[in-house]
Amino acid sequence: MAIFDTRIRADHPHFRNIKVSYTSWFLDAFNYAIAINMDVLNLSIGGPDYLDLPFVEKVWEITANNIIMVSAIGNDGPLYGTLNNPADQSDVIGVGGIDYSDHIASFSSRGMSTWEIPHGYGRVKPDVVAYGREIMGSKISTGCKQLSGTSVASPVVAGVVCLLVSIIPENRRKEIPDHPTQMIVFFSLPSVARLEWVRRFLSHH
Repeated sequence: MAIFDTRIRADHPHFRNIKVSYTSWFLDAFNYAIAINMDVLNLSIGGPDYLDLPFVEKVWEITANNIIMVSAIGNDGPLYGTLNNPADQSDVIGVGGIDYSDHIASFSSRGMSTWEIPHGYGRVKPDVVAYGREIMGSKISTGCKQLSGTSVASPVVAGVVCLLVSIIPENRRKEIPDHPTQMIVFFSLPSVARLEWVRRFLSHH
């Protein structure tokens, strides 16, 4: 996982504070992630993009290249059926938020992936949760401020995934279980069991 310096000037027309994004931006970023053989990709974004077929298909291409995608599930709770895309896709680890009482944060989206119901069945998400309410983060200028949202929880999970992936030799990482559910089970193992799994995996490959 990496943070890139885009070297784009602050007054660039594409990056004003208007909270607008375009599919082409994501397609370019995803193509770059594939080109450099990235291991883990975090998205602290979400929306009704399941209707955006080029976006959805590119997410499939990302995960087909064994890039682990972690994405915020959305802040449209507490109602059920409020999941955001791409976190609601089966091949993406959808991250919800909890508070310091270890309760699901009221804003955290949850429920079934409703857009699949007409042609199949809905899947219950999120896959995993992390602290997402009143988390201390840095300001754009200086100092710190409190941040809330599943977009705060998602990069924490992505960071943990990165650390755990790092125990596997770099030239073998694309051979690890590539389905997010398998990854979550693997990453939830105690560290000793996880290392033993890696030892057995490498000895049989």
